[in-house]
Amino acid sequence: MNPLNRKAVTTVLMVAVCVSALLTIYSVQASRQSFSDLHALKQAEGELQRQWAQLLVEQGAWDSLSRIERLARSEFSLSEPKPDQIALVRPASPAQLSQRVSDALNGGRQTIIAGSSNE
Repeated sequence: MNPLNRKAVTTVLMVAVCVSALLTIYSVQASRQSFSDLHALKQAEGELQRQWAQLLVEQGAWDSLSRIERLARSEFSLSEPKPDQIALVRPASPAQLSQRVSDALNGGRQTIIAGSSNE
């Protein structure tokens, strides 16, 4: 083999080795980046799963409330009270409540109800 051909073959092989090394470095870096992206996406998936579970719980709560309201309206003919049907009940003062508790403990026949008493 001619020394000039030997140098050409050696140069081509050296370039091929260098290109191969650069492509290997690029491939490893791309693999690491993909793994990092995968990890971030799995964390986001876990957070979305937790949010989905919470939404299912809330949906169940709302479904049960709407079901109760629907049953109250259809089976028991209940409806929302009109403004003139609403009564405001004020709680007893602490002193009045304390006196009622004392009377009840001392054998009194008074029933304790916040705001009124039944004797």
